[in-house]
Amino acid sequence: MSFGTYIKNRRIKLGLTQTDLAQFLSYSPQAISRYELDEVAVSLELLSPLCKILKVSINDFINQVDGEIADIDEGIKFDLVKLITALIYLRREHHLSQRQLAVKTNIPAKKISKIENGMAPNIDEFIALANFYNISYEELYYYEVSEKDIKRYRKKDNLTISIFSTLSVLAIAGAGILTPVFVNNNGGNNQDGAPVTASETVITSEEGTIQESSQEEDQDTSSTSSTAKIEINKRDLLSFYK
Repeated sequence: MSFGTYIKNRRIKLGLTQTDLAQFLSYSPQAISRYELDEVAVSLELLSPLCKILKVSINDFINQVDGEIADIDEGIKFDLVKLITALIYLRREHHLSQRQLAVKTNIPAKKISKIENGMAPNIDEFIALANFYNISYEELYYYEVSEKDIKRYRKKDNLTISIFSTLSVLAIAGAGILTPVFVNNNGGNNQDGAPVTASETVITSEEGTIQESSQEEDQDTSSTSSTAKIEINKRDLLSFYK
């Protein structure tokens, strides 16, 4: 059964029309029809209010279970920032680079990078990530990293930044005695084709983010954590790295 068919069946069971759903969700009836025909995929942002009107849990919706009508807590809301925080936290807790996670979930590494930079995963990617981390869909959907873990990573990452900054300064002072801390994916060259120097390796894009190199992605996350940290910090998404 598709999600569209499930939405339609639940709506009919509850005696609701497409107009009823449209008014509750602030959509047009035509938009609801497109969801039921699977012409448009349900987004994570829409999932929470949709489950509320259909009186079903997140788990039952994704598993397409037509069980008892669930009591929905109106105070619980989806928070994309908290979800992204959770996804970065879970990846790092499993000591995985973005590329390693991509292999295990069949989600492209570039998409994982975009997700950790603020893009919402689609529902299929969300399902794949929850299944890999072996947690329920509802738990991941409302996951909130504890303040204790945030402080732990903040302390760890501040130490990592200090070490990398020191190495960069030493590399410059030593006239190239030390090799660059980071190497980009262009074979060690910058966008103009010139060799990357230690002073150029900290920031490699116009928005001020660090891109993961293939060498970096194959290493343990404990040695590469500054990448995700600085990307998110530039966008003020996480309190991890403030």
